[in-house]
Amino acid sequence: MAITTTPEGTLVVDGQESVALYRLMTLRSAMRLEALGLKMTRGPSALSIVKRELGFRGSRERVLAQLEAHIDNCKRMHDAT
Repeated sequence: MAITTTPEGTLVVDGQESVALYRLMTLRSAMRLEALGLKMTRGPSALSIVKRELGFRGSRERVLAQLEAHIDNCKRMHDAT
């Protein structure tokens, strides 16, 4: 279970934990784009998704810092398995 790249440049996300980690990284990217004024979708913002699903509180900057720490922790746990 890992996130790898093939020699042709294709990204492969294999396994349930890897998919969850990749989704968190995608939400982090979406939050950064929203901070620049871009919208991810017509639905809820990445900020509101992160707050709802992970229970983070605070401003956009504070939630982004909490998300980055959470991703780092998940990466360490993922690499340890």
